[in-house]
Amino acid sequence: MGPRNGGEQKSLSSHPQNDRDNSRNGILVEDEHDFVVKPCPSPFNLCVGKFNQFRLETDDATGWLYNAIAGSTAIMSNIFLSTAFITLAERELGCEDDNVECGKVHGFKPSSLISMIGAASGVISAFFLPYMGAVVDHSRHRRSLGMYASLAFIVIQAIQIGTMQWNWFFMVILQVVNGFVYQVIDLSVFAYLPEIGAQVKKRETFTWYNSLFSITGFAHQAGFLIIVVGIGLACHLDDHRIGQVGQFVDVIVSGGYFYISWYYLTERKARRPLKEGESLAVVGFKQTFKTGKGLISQYPRSIGLYFLGLAFSSAAVDSLSSVSVTFFNEVLKFDAAQIGLIFLITLMFTLPGAYFAFWLATKTNPLVAMKIFLATVFCVNFVSFSLLTDPSKAIEAYFCSIAWGFCLGMYYPLMKIIFSTIVPRGQEAELAGFFKYSSQIIVWLPPLIFTVMNEKGVNLSLAGMSINIFVFVALILYSGMLPWDQCLEDAKVNRMSSIELRCDNFVVNEEGELL
Repeated sequence: MGPRNGGEQKSLSSHPQNDRDNSRNGILVEDEHDFVVKPCPSPFNLCVGKFNQFRLETDDATGWLYNAIAGSTAIMSNIFLSTAFITLAERELGCEDDNVECGKVHGFKPSSLISMIGAASGVISAFFLPYMGAVVDHSRHRRSLGMYASLAFIVIQAIQIGTMQWNWFFMVILQVVNGFVYQVIDLSVFAYLPEIGAQVKKRETFTWYNSLFSITGFAHQAGFLIIVVGIGLACHLDDHRIGQVGQFVDVIVSGGYFYISWYYLTERKARRPLKEGESLAVVGFKQTFKTGKGLISQYPRSIGLYFLGLAFSSAAVDSLSSVSVTFFNEVLKFDAAQIGLIFLITLMFTLPGAYFAFWLATKTNPLVAMKIFLATVFCVNFVSFSLLTDPSKAIEAYFCSIAWGFCLGMYYPLMKIIFSTIVPRGQEAELAGFFKYSSQIIVWLPPLIFTVMNEKGVNLSLAGMSINIFVFVALILYSGMLPWDQCLEDAKVNRMSSIELRCDNFVVNEEGELL
C-alpha cells in the first residue's frame, strides 16, 4: 500500500487514452480513469492524511482489496448465525437439552439445517452462475450487478439481526438466497483480477497484491471472531444472541467495506456484445460447455484434467465449514463461542500451512505438493471424524482444528499456483472465469450427501468422512495428469484453435484478439 497526497489524482499510465479503447497484454483497457487513484470516499475523506494511505496503485486494485475484506468477514458471521439456527430449531422441538433426542422440524432434523443451506445455495449458484457470468461478460452492467448484489447481501444480513423464535425458518430461507448472492458478488469482482494484473504491469506487484488480499482477509476474519466471541463471553449471551451480535457487527463492517469497494471499482463496457439471435439466458451456458469441451479435447491430461480435479477438491474443502459447524454443535455439544474459537485456531494455522505449501512446491513441484495435500487432508479427516465422537473429546477437537487449518492453508495457494503455471500460453485471463466456475460447480454435493446420511440416522462421524470421497476422486484425477515437466511443455502451445473461450471478463480468439 502506498500513501497518496490528499485528493491528488495520479495517472499510472504513461500513455493516457482519453477517448478510445486500448488493448494492453490481452486486457481491454477502456480509458484513463482505469489508472486514476481517487481520494477516499466520504466520510473517510475527512481524515485525508490517514485514510488515503490505504490505497493501492489503481482504483480497481484498491476496490478489490476492500471487497476481499468485506467478503471475508461476511463468511465468518455465518458461523454464529448457523449455530443460532440449530439452537432455535431445537427449542421449537423442545430438545435443546443434550439428553433429549430431536425429531424433525419442517421435514428435517435441526442438525441437517446448515448442510441443507449449503447444498441449496450451491445448486442455485451452479445453475445461475453461467447466466450471471454472461451479464458480466456481454453487458456493461458488471459493476452494477456487483454493487446491487452487495447491497442486497447487506440488507439480508441486517434483516437477520432480527432472527427470533417465530421467524427463524424464514431467516434460513434468506440465508440460502444470501449464499447465492455472495457468489454473484464474488463473480463480479473476480472479473477485475486479470485487468488489475495488466494495470499494475509489474508481476511482483500483482503477486504482492494477491497475497495482500488474502492476508487482510484472514486478519479481519480473526479480528471479527475475537470481537464477537468476546462480546458473547463478556455479556453471557446464548447461541441465539451471539448469532444476532455477529450479524450486527458484520452489517457495520462488511457494509462499510463494500461501500468503499464499489466506490473504487470502475465501470466496464461489454467485452463482447451479443451477436444477432444470442440471448444472455443461454449464451453463458453454451460458452461454458464449449470451453470445457475444448480443454478436454486439446489438453486432456494437463489443464483439462486439472479443472476436473479442481471441481472435486474445491467441493471437499469448501464444504468443511458447513459440515464442521453441525458436527461440533451436535457431536461435541460446542456452543457458538467454542465454535468461534475453533475457527479462530483454524485461521491462525492457515499461515504456516501456506508457507509449507510454497516450500514443498519448491522442493518438489506444485502438482506433487497438491497430491501430498490431498493424501494428508484425507488422513486428517479420517482421524478427526473417527476421534471426535462425544463431548469428552473437546480438547482433541482443538488439536484437530490445528491440522485442518494447516491443510486449508496449503490448498488455496497450491490450486492457484498450478492454474497460473500450466494454463495455456496467452489464455491466462480468458480461463480465469472458467477457473471460478469449475471450483463451484459441485460444491453443493458434499453437504447434500452429509444431509441425506444424517436424515437416515447414519452416525455423524461417518457422514463427515463422506467428504473424503471427493478428496479421493480429486487425488485420482490429479494423479492421472502428465508429469509436471510435460504439463509445463503442454502449456507453451495454444491448441484451442478458433474456440471462443468463455470467461467472466471477455472473449478472445487464439491470436489474443478481443471478439
